[in-house]
Amino acid sequence: MRRAQRRWARLAAALAGAGRVLVLMHNHPDPDALAGAFILRRLLQERLGLRVDLGYAGLIGRAENRAMVARLRIPLCRAREIDFDRYDAIVLIDTQPGTGNNALPAGRLPRAVFDHHPPQPLSRGVAFCDIRPEYGAVVTLVSEYLRAAGMALDRRMATAIFYAIRSETQNLERQATAADARLFTQVFPLVDNRKLARIERAPLSRAYLVILDRAFRATQVYRRLAITRLPRMPYPDVPAELADLIMRVDGIDHALVMGIYQRQVYLSLRTLGRRLNAGRVLQRIVGLCGRAGGHERMAGGRVDPAELGCVPVEVQRRLAARAREVLGVQGVRGVPLLRRRRAAPGGEG
Repeated sequence: MRRAQRRWARLAAALAGAGRVLVLMHNHPDPDALAGAFILRRLLQERLGLRVDLGYAGLIGRAENRAMVARLRIPLCRAREIDFDRYDAIVLIDTQPGTGNNALPAGRLPRAVFDHHPPQPLSRGVAFCDIRPEYGAVVTLVSEYLRAAGMALDRRMATAIFYAIRSETQNLERQATAADARLFTQVFPLVDNRKLARIERAPLSRAYLVILDRAFRATQVYRRLAITRLPRMPYPDVPAELADLIMRVDGIDHALVMGIYQRQVYLSLRTLGRRLNAGRVLQRIVGLCGRAGGHERMAGGRVDPAELGCVPVEVQRRLAARAREVLGVQGVRGVPLLRRRRAAPGGEG
């Protein structure tokens, strides 16, 4: 508790003199980033009297994430609508300067950073940093400041925290720590279960089902590695969503999904077990031709084909070959995830 209070005092000091603050998430915020930003906004407004806006640059494409924003009334601003010069301070959450996945203006450092990914070099120059890669969810470390500042949770905040941890750690099964588990159980009695159900069961469009069909048909399996190459996708969250789903298929230990969005190739990697670190594996796959990072069992990345002088489909082919090499199945012939079965004689098929 004393350590949390010291961190809270240091954060307050770092933001001293600021009247208006922008809390900036990564470009395509997930439930963890959304909840962390939402909690931080309430904290800074109610305890420091600051005016706080929440910003992001990309899309919120996943149905559950859109439902979370709507049901919990999380106020957001798109980066194209933001005048960065109006803010006295910028705070990054679930991202860091120099990662290329946020809208932080070039040459400008944030006043504070909250993240649970490995520290980046530019973060060393930030006045206040709370970066804890061992945590399963960034909202867990942000929530520690609430108690340090003597601030109680309401039902909206508790629901946001609960769903974020549940989503980010797959019900505490993936990369969760004791701190994540404690917070998860502490907020449960306050959760608005009706709102939670409407978030988790958000309506799916028919277009989304078409994406699933194309993805499954495009997936090749190399022993226990599944690789999916989508020619195009409607939003950048698709690879992460599909990778989680493909990992549920019996016999799959590693899932790499790639998709093209606005001529950029987005990647998501999921892996089982502790022998491999997904973040480091994806960095080896991407190499110097893009950006990648993540945790023990999940990672994401992006490659700009224009920088390589080739078309996106060719980049996908190269990345798939590199993935087979890194994961030791370069000589293995791929088989379709969905094999066509012949219809029984006289049957419906």
